[in-house]
Amino acid sequence: MFKIGEFSWFTRVSVKMLRHYDRIGLLKPSHVDPESGYRYYSVEQLPRLHRIVALKDLGFSLERIGDLLAGDLSEGQMRALLEQQRADLAALIEAEMVRLVRVEDTLARLADDLPVVDVVLRRVEAQLVASMRQRIDPFSEAISAMFVAVEQYVGAAQADRPPVLLYHDVEFIEEGVDVETAIPLKHPVEPTRRIHVRTLPAVDQMAVLVYTGPYEHMMPALTVLYHWIERGGYRIAGPQRDVYLRYNGSRGPARHLTTNPDDYITEFQIPVKGPNHAL
Repeated sequence: MFKIGEFSWFTRVSVKMLRHYDRIGLLKPSHVDPESGYRYYSVEQLPRLHRIVALKDLGFSLERIGDLLAGDLSEGQMRALLEQQRADLAALIEAEMVRLVRVEDTLARLADDLPVVDVVLRRVEAQLVASMRQRIDPFSEAISAMFVAVEQYVGAAQADRPPVLLYHDVEFIEEGVDVETAIPLKHPVEPTRRIHVRTLPAVDQMAVLVYTGPYEHMMPALTVLYHWIERGGYRIAGPQRDVYLRYNGSRGPARHLTTNPDDYITEFQIPVKGPNHAL
C-alpha cells in the first residue's frame, strides 16, 4: 500500500483532492492507521480513481460521478448519460458564444465612439390588458388619444403597471402604422366593439433596452437594440412592445407620470428566437 503522498505523486491527483474524495465518499482509503490517522491507498483503487478523473474531465459533477460509480451501468445507460452530457455542454457553449458576441459588440461600439447601452435578454410574464388596435399616421396624436380612450373606459380596473404600445406591422406600410395600445387590468372588464380584453402572452426570450429621454430622440437607442439582435444571431419572433415606465399623462398610476420629457423612461421589448450562430 501507498501513503497518500506517494499515491498522489504517481496518480497526479493532489493530496487535497484525495482527501476531498475521501470526505464525500467518492474514494475511501484502502486503510487508515487508527493511531496516526494516515491514509493508505492500494493499486487496486487505480481503476476507480482513473474513472473518476475521466468522468470529471468530461464535465460531470462529483455528485453525479458518485451516482454513476454507485450503480452497475450498462453500456446503453452510459451512452445515454454521455449523450445528455454532450447536450448540456453544447448548450453551455452556445450560451458562452452569445456572451462573446455581446462582448465583441460592446468593444466595436467603444471603438466607434458609440454609446454603450445595456441590452438584456429576459422572460416577460403574461398580463391581462384592455386594448385598442388600429392603423394610424405615425406622426399624429392618435396614439395618445387611443391610450386615453382605453384608460377612461377601464377606470378603476386599471392595474398599477405601465401601459404598453405594440407595433404589429412586419414591414413598412404607406397607409400608416398598425398599433395597439394596451392598459394592464386588475380584473377583466366587459369588452366593446373598439376595446378588447385579452392576455398579452408571456415571452421566454425578450430582448430589452431601457431608454431615458424625449420620444423624438429615441431612434438611436432603438437602432442599437435591433443591431444587438442581428449581431447575436437572433430572429424577431413577435411585435415590438414599448412599455412606458414613466410618461406624460393625465391618468394612470401616479408613480409612472411626469411632465418633463427628459424624465420619460421607455422600455423597448422585442421577442426573439435563437440565436443562430451561423452568421
